[in-house]
Amino acid sequence: MSHAPLRSGHQLTHALRIERVLGQGGMGTVYLAHDELLDRHVAVKVLDHVTDVESAALKTLLEGRAAARVVHPHVVAVHGLGDVDGVPYIEMEYVDGGSLRQYLRGDPPARGLVATWLAQLASALTTAHEAGVVHCDVKPENVMLKKRALATKLADFGLARSQQDGRAHEPLSHGTMAYLAPELLLGPPTPASDQFALAVMAVELLAGVRPTRERPEDPPQLPDELNVPQKAREALLRGLAAQPNQRFASAAVFVDALLRALGLANLRGPLVGMPDIDPGDTSKTSSELPVPMLSLALHPLSVADQVLAVLAVLPSGYPGALREALGTTPPADVLAELKRSGQVDGIGDDWRWASAQPRESALRRLAPRQRRQVCARVAMAVETCGQKRETTREDATRLYLAARRLRDAARLAQESAATAKNALTRDHHLARAVALLTSQTEPGPWLAALNVRIDWLLASGWLTAARGPLAEAQGVMADASLTAGDPTRLRLNIAAARLRAATGDPAGAAHGLSRLLSHMPEKTRPTLRLELFAAYGAALTSAGQAEQAWEAVSPHVGHAEAQADDAVGALAALRLVAAGALLRLQQADHAALLASQALASAEELGDTLVSARALLMLADAAHALGQRERRTQWLNRAAKLLQALGPTEWTGRWHMRQAEAFLETQQPFAALSHVEHAAACFAVLGLSRHDTAIAALRAAVGQPFQA
Repeated sequence: MSHAPLRSGHQLTHALRIERVLGQGGMGTVYLAHDELLDRHVAVKVLDHVTDVESAALKTLLEGRAAARVVHPHVVAVHGLGDVDGVPYIEMEYVDGGSLRQYLRGDPPARGLVATWLAQLASALTTAHEAGVVHCDVKPENVMLKKRALATKLADFGLARSQQDGRAHEPLSHGTMAYLAPELLLGPPTPASDQFALAVMAVELLAGVRPTRERPEDPPQLPDELNVPQKAREALLRGLAAQPNQRFASAAVFVDALLRALGLANLRGPLVGMPDIDPGDTSKTSSELPVPMLSLALHPLSVADQVLAVLAVLPSGYPGALREALGTTPPADVLAELKRSGQVDGIGDDWRWASAQPRESALRRLAPRQRRQVCARVAMAVETCGQKRETTREDATRLYLAARRLRDAARLAQESAATAKNALTRDHHLARAVALLTSQTEPGPWLAALNVRIDWLLASGWLTAARGPLAEAQGVMADASLTAGDPTRLRLNIAAARLRAATGDPAGAAHGLSRLLSHMPEKTRPTLRLELFAAYGAALTSAGQAEQAWEAVSPHVGHAEAQADDAVGALAALRLVAAGALLRLQQADHAALLASQALASAEELGDTLVSARALLMLADAAHALGQRERRTQWLNRAAKLLQALGPTEWTGRWHMRQAEAFLETQQPFAALSHVEHAAACFAVLGLSRHDTAIAALRAAVGQPFQA
């Protein structure tokens, strides 16, 4: 049976009203409809020429289920199913734009845009394959382009095969031959079949024509119009291999190899999953990836306009950055002409904006996407050509923010934090990284940044300041539904226990940490294992159970668990906890040895705070051993480090140690000065756990206690 064409105003349901026809294919008609209940436009696909209603209903159900299983930003979402006059239809997301096929009828797209599209489609297909769905009909007609953003949306799962619907091993009955992999002539489709179709599309996007083959079972031949580097040709030929096992491990790996060969790997985007490539390569930041020729993204601007666009956003003082941002050496005659006209100035590799016109004038001809592209390339060039200092990171950060590359900006904020000597400055950079990584859809990086900041605040003794980020992290963790053994969740639980111990309940914190230890997975990373034992030992020591603390941490103070470089810092902190327990047990010699080992590790890592803590521990050990001169030397070394850090709990503790030293040498006025400095430092940090010690010191110098 067949339904009459739906007219404007036809009410499909009580809330769904037809407005107009969007397009018609071989199997159905797609209408634009308005959902009056949710006040949004949707697309409705109604099957044409239905002869068997039950078969059509089953086909529609299977197509809807297959598409609904693939939830991805670059896949057209399915909202629901229904029927009109007995003929089934699918209600889908409406994409305000045409198909990729319609777009290709105009001017050839820039390669930067092609790279972005391929990365998006590879990501969508990877998600589909992970969900057990093979699309089976990847071609430009089934790729929609959003009009404003020119972002892709994979559509039409009418031929899809899903492992859940029992048809995964059924061969295809029809399809577009140019995009069908050779194995589909005889057998069922696989994810490699979708990769083949994507490779055909890649050739078509890059060359303007499809690859050719004499017989359907033959591997396609690349067209003469394809002008790409040899490595890119090799990647395309591998994606088009006649045998599925000769292709790449996944569509994402194929696109990643192709974009790297084209020098466009930085456009692959964060949505491309690449679980099968070299793990050492996935950690690279975009600033370390090859910078393609900017002309590909700024087509059809002249070289002179491209130079002006780069210099309009390039800060001064970065020789070589113009060449790095463009991806090629700008022609000397172009630079000379721009210099004669007074628009630019420079010599050799060092060029800068010199026009009296505002810099914005060079960017007016660029689309918003192109402006972001220029800012991103210049940011990478600044990182590459600039010195490793704060001003370079600040310049690159501003450009990354303008390019909406928030992860790169957050990375620079974390690098700035790692090099900051002042505790407050370091927290400022860490807070900025947290703000840049805040995301409701990707909680992982957000939680990781929060963890780093919380660790720093607790290590510095800024307990009041740590409460907010810890509460925020716990809320994000709850929304993310992390498993009990997840490292992020374990680290947050450790932080919560540390805060509890520092604010007056060390026994309760120790009990909670002992439960974490008893349920700790066997495969827990050495760093996290050491952090957990350090927190447990510190809580026990604070609770007056120094002997139990030493028994808990002593098996782990050796170097055996710190084979990985990232565990050295955690081991140093654990040794300081062990040294503190030994001092309580009046074993100063052993405590001094462990503190010396912690100091050596901290100095090697450049960790100022842990170094200062180790020096204070050594001073305490020297005092217990009656080594007054040695104690003074340790305190003087600690003073130099703490002065740069600014107000931390350890700064206040140093003042208390100095006050005690001056009291021993009968210098009450000097002692009183340090007591008041310590009290002021603790007041700024909101710390009350040292109030008793401060009162005792005041009494010792004859100063009455003042509330």
